[in-house]
Amino acid sequence: MIKRNGEFEPATWDEAYSYIANKLNRIKKDFGPDYIAGISSARCTNEENYLMQKFMRAVIGTNNIDSCARVCHSPTALGMQRTFGTGAATNSIIDLKHTDCIMVIGANPTDAHPVTGAKMKQFA
Repeated sequence: MIKRNGEFEPATWDEAYSYIANKLNRIKKDFGPDYIAGISSARCTNEENYLMQKFMRAVIGTNNIDSCARVCHSPTALGMQRTFGTGAATNSIIDLKHTDCIMVIGANPTDAHPVTGAKMKQFA
């Protein structure tokens, strides 16, 4: 869908790509590449995140690239760093097999962390 005259209209993929490319090129021309930024996802693969940063740096010409993981995980990482000395997980996934209780509150490990979520289901 492309919004034209305030209304969304169906569009082909080629039309959508051309629309996006034209908008990005116009912004680069009128304001410079640093007026464009990209935010990649923590749920993407390393390869997909690499492509996003490569696109922003090589094609757009800006270093304005970030990840949602830095923003949403930073308070957690800081707390873990101060408490445990590392901002990363303090146990291995295999440790789940050796516990009698797995408590999950306000999260969906199967969606957010598929490998860990699958192991949790398997061990449960």
